[in-house]
Amino acid sequence: MDILEIAYIANPVLIILMAIGLGFFLIRRFTLGWRLFFIGGTAYLGAQMVSIILMGFIQNQIQALTPPLLAQVILTLLFVIILLSIEEGVRYAMYRWWAKNIRSWAEGLVLGAGHGGVEVILIGLMALTYFIQMYPLRHADLSTIFTADILVQATERVTKYWSNSWYNVLAEAVRSALTLPVQLSCSLLVLQVFIRQQYRWLGYAIGWHTLASIPLFFIDSNKYVYLPLVFLAIAALGSVWIILKLQPQQEQDT
Repeated sequence: MDILEIAYIANPVLIILMAIGLGFFLIRRFTLGWRLFFIGGTAYLGAQMVSIILMGFIQNQIQALTPPLLAQVILTLLFVIILLSIEEGVRYAMYRWWAKNIRSWAEGLVLGAGHGGVEVILIGLMALTYFIQMYPLRHADLSTIFTADILVQATERVTKYWSNSWYNVLAEAVRSALTLPVQLSCSLLVLQVFIRQQYRWLGYAIGWHTLASIPLFFIDSNKYVYLPLVFLAIAALGSVWIILKLQPQQEQDT
């Protein structure tokens, strides 16, 4: 096993462990249960289901009315705005009807860790699944596995996968780690709707999440591996500032 194979195994393992580790740390730190973590994770899954349904409908409508290039730009912008509005809207619904007795800063962090943690865990599982599919193809005779009509495409895909550098592979783990503070900060921003009785905080959450995510949708991460990490690092620092800013004084003293 060479260093590239080790990186491909380490990447999803690190991604999954950091999500579970964050949840474990916060739960132990604030003496809370895993229920909040799973509630946050379920909210994320619900948001993704709604987004997939709506984006499929919107995509069909726009492509029928606009040229392909314009449709791509419009769809990308709509996808970011709608996806994150739904995500924060579902997070609001979670606080409003499911976790309606959850109103503390610490509980909001654990809910955010569950929301972002499930997202990251799914990314790790997909990376692991893809590696399991690609591993036996590395030194195989692809002509004996794929039919002629897809052989060229399959060869290009396998070659591209195994021509990657180990540090580029591990960049995905860094990217996943940097998204977690954003989820925690958005969880606390939505929580302010109920603490301060002001709906504008939901708008702040949507705006901040959109601002932190937009560069990732327009930057080709395959071509510019580290540029998205720069934007994510800035967003992560901003998120940490938001988290600390929203911490009540009484919880700072504990």
